[in-house]
Amino acid sequence: MCDEDTVDDNEKFLNSSLSRRQFNTLTIGAAAALMLPKVANALDVVSNTIEVKTDDGIADCYFVHPSTCLLYTSPSPRDS
Repeated sequence: MCDEDTVDDNEKFLNSSLSRRQFNTLTIGAAAALMLPKVANALDVVSNTIEVKTDDGIADCYFVHPSTCLLYTSPSPRDS
């Protein structure tokens, strides 16, 4: 028996859930997003967890950066 739930609680739960139409819309949207191609010219990234010293103590941080160097070195187009 569900002594802690009342009829009103059950009706609130049933009315707050997704309808079939809303569920299908979300499912189709998620499937379409998964079928999209990979972002063009996206760079691979590397992530690290680091600790930064602050006045209040040590802060745990999450640092993400490109895995390759983006600097263009020699020969530069301006060199010619």
